[in-house]
Amino acid sequence: MTQICAVCRNRVETGDKFCRVCGRQLITVPANATTPTDRTFPGEAESSPKACPQCGATNVDHAVVCAQCGRNFQTGVSGTSTTGAPTPLPATGTVIPPGATVPNYLAFAILSTILCCIPAGIPAIVYSSQVNSKLLAGDLAGAQAASRNAKLWCWISFGLGLATIGLFVLAGVLGILSSLRH
Repeated sequence: MTQICAVCRNRVETGDKFCRVCGRQLITVPANATTPTDRTFPGEAESSPKACPQCGATNVDHAVVCAQCGRNFQTGVSGTSTTGAPTPLPATGTVIPPGATVPNYLAFAILSTILCCIPAGIPAIVYSSQVNSKLLAGDLAGAQAASRNAKLWCWISFGLGLATIGLFVLAGVLGILSSLRH
């Protein structure tokens, strides 16, 4: 028996209880299942088959796309081009160009929080921790904005730390000069 994840349709090793890709509980399908239309998943057992008008493949009743040719049942758009090659799926989110990175400034945020100014360093850490999660979600503009805010708050924390140190040095020098006068 072959195990297939009901969510991501990933084939997994026999004996696994959960999918290693998405973490969902696995189901067991017959070993002779060769196409996605041959698989039975929880909740699909009683559904009637739906024939694809383009290729004639049998799909489950609530299928949105033909598992064989990729035809969209809701819009009627074919999933293959006139040459027979599958049409590419539309990209979700934002595609980041190769080599493009968005710095998160996390190390700078942590150091400026610890060494310079804690109240101004906390927003720097919060914004810098949002950069990677926004990139993974495909929100490039949000990741860039979070990166700019993290950098801004890092520099604010650093500046306030330097100003505080400068005030302490100035107070020490004035204290020494005032003791020399008397």
